[in-house]
Amino acid sequence: MCKAWDDHYRSGVQNRIQQGLQQGELAKRIEAIENMISLGLTKEKILTKYSEEEYKEAEKAMLVEM
Repeated sequence: MCKAWDDHYRSGVQNRIQQGLQQGELAKRIEAIENMISLGLTKEKILTKYSEEEYKEAEKAMLVEM
């Protein structure tokens, strides 16, 4: 029983670590888009490398920061 619990616990920890890494990566991508918008890049150019959803998140974040 202890090994099963230990495996379950380790799996949960690994999942949380992976989720944290993904959230950090998304935050960096959103910040990069915010910088591009601030520098005057067009939406069309930004969308060649980033998704529409990421672009909208960056716009939303910029409105909150104002």
